[in-house]
Amino acid sequence: IADHLIRWAFSLAENKHNFDYTNQVLFWKDDKGKEVDFVLYQADKFEVPIEVKYRNKVDVRELGGLSSFLDETNVKSGLVLSKNELDERQDYLLIPTSVFLMFM
Repeated sequence: IADHLIRWAFSLAENKHNFDYTNQVLFWKDDKGKEVDFVLYQADKFEVPIEVKYRNKVDVRELGGLSSFLDETNVKSGLVLSKNELDERQDYLLIPTSVFLMFM
């Protein structure tokens, strides 16, 4: 997932000669310890939070970090990568990891 996100961030970068993935693909954690696995950061703003839950069934109670991130930033929604689930929820899109890797 991380390698894929780095390539995605590179494709979006305006200045590819000075591209540094450590400034584009981030990990996020709030003051209570809730975290988001990956956040794409472009043009000095958070773009896409991505939570990886590679299991058959994703429980909404496991997404506290994503909820906290959305509450603390101006980002409206995120992605949750699952093993097989595909669904659109209020604050995030739940997609199989294989689909994410195929299209992004």
